[in-house]
Amino acid sequence: MEQNLNLNPGSTFLDLGCGEGRHSRCLVKRGLLGCALDFFRDNLICGLKRSSAQNLNGLGFIQADMRILPFKPHSFGLILLMDTTFGIFDDTTNLQLLQEIRQLFAKGGVLFMQVLNPQFWVKDEVVKGLGKSDRWPGRLMRRYHFDQGSNLLYDQLWLEDEKGRVISHYPDQILKLYQSKEMRSLCLKAGFEEIKICSAADWGPPDSPNEFHTNSPEYYVIAK
Repeated sequence: MEQNLNLNPGSTFLDLGCGEGRHSRCLVKRGLLGCALDFFRDNLICGLKRSSAQNLNGLGFIQADMRILPFKPHSFGLILLMDTTFGIFDDTTNLQLLQEIRQLFAKGGVLFMQVLNPQFWVKDEVVKGLGKSDRWPGRLMRRYHFDQGSNLLYDQLWLEDEKGRVISHYPDQILKLYQSKEMRSLCLKAGFEEIKICSAADWGPPDSPNEFHTNSPEYYVIAK
């Protein structure tokens, strides 16, 4: 997998919808230079604190809307869309985002994208605990509910106390999910010419870009 990405020391990357910057920090530790962009200020503050605690240089945190990217063309060798970042907009805007991403590529640039697979999520509602943290007073819970008619996945978060009583709810995040063939078509419309789609049997990236499992919970797109 790594051979298909621009992971050379000194290469530049952009982590869109970075959250607290977990993926960005991993790349900076490998010698890459980059920007971690998110819409939510609290995520960026937490990411900056963790980056500073690890004495990481070469990583900037930017608060912005992905639909209006504040970068010059040909700025990055690698662009990431990880976790539940892609699909938060409608079809038209998702396509426009991919088109704008392509304009940001330096020569030989690569898009690496993690996408939830509707063929997995159509099976059952999934509920899981995300554990405790100093960022929230209680246990954070998550429920995924997929509506097959609209291809929308409802990502719901709430806090529970130790007895399982709900303390508070967070706003739902709604994702449009795409089958792998739909994602390939979307990337082609955006102007990408070389597209690889792969997945492991379970969570996480596969060992090879040629590996694909139809019913895996997620799949990965490598587009140039």
